[in-house]
Amino acid sequence: MSILESICWSIPSSSRIFVEGSFSGTENGTSFNPFNTVAEGAAAVPLGGMVRIYPGTYPENLTLDQEMSLSTCGAVSIGQ
Repeated sequence: MSILESICWSIPSSSRIFVEGSFSGTENGTSFNPFNTVAEGAAAVPLGGMVRIYPGTYPENLTLDQEMSLSTCGAVSIGQ
């Protein structure tokens, strides 16, 4: 992991989707307008892409139905 990735920063890419649980506003999965649920990120990521999850608790049920990577830059809890 690079220094920039360790502080949750990365270069935008169409194969990388961002999730930030506390975000409110227009969501499109970019680092500036992330989705606010992991399920939304998982549904939007292209096959083999990466969902980058910001630290936090995500009280949701999650089923992954395609190949993808999940990456965090801190403590993440998913589930109810």
